[in-house]
Amino acid sequence: MNDYKPYKQLKQKQKAKVVERMYKELHQFFSDNQRFPDTPDEHELLARQIFSHIPYHVSFDEFYAVYNKKAFRY
Repeated sequence: MNDYKPYKQLKQKQKAKVVERMYKELHQFFSDNQRFPDTPDEHELLARQIFSHIPYHVSFDEFYAVYNKKAFRY
């Protein structure tokens, strides 16, 4: 049985930390490569890196959907 919590049930502070981590990783990617990720493989790799640093119990699929929704805003 999985003990994942829906992303919507995270507290605002927890969501803010996730978004902050997304911003930092995207900024780092841009600094290293002088471009934003543009292939689905790059996006998934970056999302997995971010996900590995998230201490909350959410599923990767749900996190990846949130990542896809927010990543293009940066």
